[in-house]
Amino acid sequence: MLYCQNGARVVDAIEAAGGETNNADLNKLNLAYVLSDGEKIYVPNKSEENENIEYITSSAGENVTKGGSNMNTQNGLINLNTATIQELTTLPGIGDSLATRIIEYREQNGKFNSIEDIKNVSRNWR
Repeated sequence: MLYCQNGARVVDAIEAAGGETNNADLNKLNLAYVLSDGEKIYVPNKSEENENIEYITSSAGENVTKGGSNMNTQNGLINLNTATIQELTTLPGIGDSLATRIIEYREQNGKFNSIEDIKNVSRNWR
């Protein structure tokens, strides 16, 4: 896992990872893109011809959970650190009230560091 400072750009992350390789195709990346916490960067190979690759993603990785049957996101996964109320309510057992508390918890305490952190959200009615 690689750590960069807030406001780091793609070029900073590549440099922090040891720089580009001879096979890296940096022309397909926006090197000035400002990264957010938890985003993943895929550096394509010069030999790759697939243009439908997502090079920077925030919807996969840690703290992602599977949505319910009415899920409309690309791969049925929900990132607890970025999910909206509507996305959270697609999860089994989560209604509008609990979804609101999850977002409030996230705003007050920062991003979830592990899936277990969801247990810190109050399930009590107000």
